[in-house]
Formats: sequence, structure tokens, C-alpha cells
Amino acid sequence: MAEYEGESLARWPQLNRFNLADQPHGHTIHAMQQTGFHTWGFVIYRCTYSDDAAWNRYLAFMHKEIAWSLGVCGTDLLLTQYLDMTVVEDPSTLNNALKAAVRDHFETWVDANQDQEKGGPGWDNPIAQSIPRFRFCIYVDQKCLDTLQKRVEWEGSSSRSGRSPAVVCAMIDLDCEPGGEGRGGYPDLEGCTREYPGWMYLSLRMIPGQERLTDSRGRILRPPEIYPEGSHQSMPV
Repeated sequence: MAEYEGESLARWPQLNRFNLADQPHGHTIHAMQQTGFHTWGFVIYRCTYSDDAAWNRYLAFMHKEIAWSLGVCGTDLLLTQYLDMTVVEDPSTLNNALKAAVRDHFETWVDANQDQEKGGPGWDNPIAQSIPRFRFCIYVDQKCLDTLQKRVEWEGSSSRSGRSPAVVCAMIDLDCEPGGEGRGGYPDLEGCTREYPGWMYLSLRMIPGQERLTDSRGRILRPPEIYPEGSHQSMPV
């Protein structure tokens, strides 16, 4: 689909099941068109409180990467105005919190936003309740925060080579069963030994297009692999 120069959903070409796959961020745009719920983005859980300055730099870099991704796809004029990245901070309960605890908190957050006053127009539409904003949340711990410093050090090195280190977050899938899904017998990830633990590491620039926790071929990238880097880069175990 050719890039469209409009700046509102009313002027954007109507998407349907025949052209949905041709439009970058098509599921997000289609859901807004169908429901009237004109907000997208994710809830971000801050699970490290060791360095406020580093946290602020990380958030700034995240927004920079999101803007880059939207610009490359030609959806920046439309989607930037509807973006809402909601940060949840609570050192007393979230510092070093496990992903299972964050998942439970996010489920409560979603339930609390299931009326039109809090969730916005169109939330009571079943399509709106399945959009990425209400299925996935972003989890950032110290390991994720450290990936920005590694990127900065790589960019400042005179001997840098290869691809740049990814700046990473974890994304948690609310639709996954709490104990994970798929085959068992995998290395333990916070108590889960099944193939799909219900979360995945991904590069920050992939946030806008994240509509399911698989790669472009539908393959699960089980941590410590990073989407879309796959086996080329991984997080510390």
C-alpha cells in the first residue's frame, strides 16, 4: 500500500481483511477505525530504580526508536498523535518484580479500564479489547536498562564492528496461560520450563508493530533470544 499523507483516521484509507496485511501497523489502525477507540501504545512497568537518570535516558531512547519505526513505515503522521505510553512506577512493589507479578498487575489494570469513562470511546467493542494495548505490556528491569549503556559504549568505540547492540525491553502477553504454553523441558525462566513462557525480549524499535510475540515467520523466540535479532544477539541469562 502506498504511503498516505493524511493526518487523521477519517482521511486514512479504510482497511479490511483484503488489504490489512499490506498496511504497516494495520491491525492497530483497523481496530481504531472499527471501534472509535483512538489510543494505542503500551503500559510500561518500571522494575528497576537504581538510576533515575538512566531510566529517563532509556525512555527518551524508546520514544526515539518508536518515532523512527513509524517514520520508516510511513505511519508517523497518523499514529504519533494517538500514541500513549503509560508508565507504571512503584518501588515498593515493582522493584525487581517477577514477570508473573507484573502480568497480574497488568490484568488488573486492563480490568479497571473496561468502561468507556476510563478506557475511552469504543472500549466496549470486542475488537478494542483484543488490540495490542490491552493484550501486551512492557517490562523493564536492570538487564533491559543496561542494554542502552552497552549501545552507548558501542557507538562511542573507535573499534566497533558488526551490528549495533539492540536496546531491549521485555513484552508480556496477557493471553498466555500463567504457567506458559507449548512443549515442556526447556531451560527454566522464572519457574517456566515450557516453550512459550508468555513473554519475549524485543528491540525497542519493534514496539509499534508488535501484534503477537513471534517473529515474521510465526516462530517463538524464547528468551534469552531477542526479536528480531534471533540467535545473533541474546540477553544475559
